[in-house]
Amino acid sequence: MTAAITINSRFQSNIDSLRGLACFMLVLYHVIGSTLEYGLKIENGFLRELNDIFIYVRMPLFGLLAGFVYGLRSVSANYHNFVTKKARRLLLPMLSVGTLFAITQWLVPASNSEENLFLIHILPVGHYWFIESLFLIFLFVALIEKLFFSISNNAKPYWLILLVIMTSIYILGVNIKYFSIEGAFYLLPFFLIGCLFSRFRIDFSLLIKITLTCFCSLIVSHLFFSEFAEMLERANRVFISLLVCILLYVFNFKSKTFSAIGRFSYSIFLFHVFFTAATRIVSHKLGIENTSLIIFTSLFTGILGPIIIEFVFNKNKYSDFIFFGNKLSSN
Repeated sequence: MTAAITINSRFQSNIDSLRGLACFMLVLYHVIGSTLEYGLKIENGFLRELNDIFIYVRMPLFGLLAGFVYGLRSVSANYHNFVTKKARRLLLPMLSVGTLFAITQWLVPASNSEENLFLIHILPVGHYWFIESLFLIFLFVALIEKLFFSISNNAKPYWLILLVIMTSIYILGVNIKYFSIEGAFYLLPFFLIGCLFSRFRIDFSLLIKITLTCFCSLIVSHLFFSEFAEMLERANRVFISLLVCILLYVFNFKSKTFSAIGRFSYSIFLFHVFFTAATRIVSHKLGIENTSLIIFTSLFTGILGPIIIEFVFNKNKYSDFIFFGNKLSSN
């Protein structure tokens, strides 16, 4: 138990740093753009390659941290209360901020994105798919734990088996985009790894075993899935991402700058796209074409803007409830 507490405390101390790192990569992702139709529409070069490489870290790291925080607490006996709380904290901001984002994109010229307003949130809106997926993961994992697994260290083998099963299902393919079910299967392996790190005694030998398993699985995937491009792509994504997340855990990543950013990770996640898009549009309107300058200012506003929004909205209990899902009585 002492070893478990030591490991958990060591990793918990850099949660904010890792959240800040994930936020930075997410903001940069939307500044540069996922494809040539979005963001700054950068076709090639260092920034394009860097943005593409970060796909192995951005959302997997958010998923791992969510699982880690979940694993720090035992599941409440009242499943209904747990679901209600998660719906308020996740779905309410997704519906309010996500809907505002979709309408803004639909109304504002040069926002370079189109949303189907008739299927809004049935088909996920932008990066808010993560919130919808995370809600499904909480429902699933909490129910599995309540019905089958105890929180004792003896349950660790069952969590490992669940990790293998969920990873295999994702690689085989779950093409259900509605309600972000596909995204939930993508994030589940990272969420479960986070749970393992925080809830159980993870010694160095087990870390080595997990790392070697991921590495060997990646090699096997290239040997047997080479003729199945989509399956190979999913295998690459999940195993490389797991390796990167494990390395960040082992090396205990810390940064004062990223830690300061990470304390506002939820507001940055929710609101950064409004500021990055506005900065890009205004810069072009003013005739500013220097890519480096636009990236810097967009990163700055995409991080600072949501922090200001959080301070302002937290002062009113209704805006705090609607946009951040906090209790009405909290203020």
